[in-house]
Amino acid sequence: MVGDISSDFAAEQIDIAVSNRGGFPALPNEFLVECKNYAAPLDSKSVGYFLFICLSRGAKLAVIVAKSGLTGDPGEHNHALSLAKAASAMGCRLVVINRADLLSLTTASDLVDLLDTRYLQAFASGGVGH
Repeated sequence: MVGDISSDFAAEQIDIAVSNRGGFPALPNEFLVECKNYAAPLDSKSVGYFLFICLSRGAKLAVIVAKSGLTGDPGEHNHALSLAKAASAMGCRLVVINRADLLSLTTASDLVDLLDTRYLQAFASGGVGH
């Protein structure tokens, strides 16, 4: 795992790049993580920017850790949540983890289970794993 990486021309920034190495058996070998500690839900612009980076790298999994989640109604899949449908159709699944999710984790196994479940939700629904 490496963090705080900029692209060659400093136009893009990645918070965390993960090399799975079997620690997350159901997940792709490599995936990217974006971390946002904002009071408000993360908007479409920020989500779209991160998904563009993931898609341009061929990532099959994009994880957003956002304190307040994403904008939009989960039932309607609108606003920022809507971008996951397009990314999924292009082969990249979006998983969202919020503050409550982080606080519920007590073991490393809890994190593995959370990511596995959310990834499968995104894969099966063609939307967001949240």
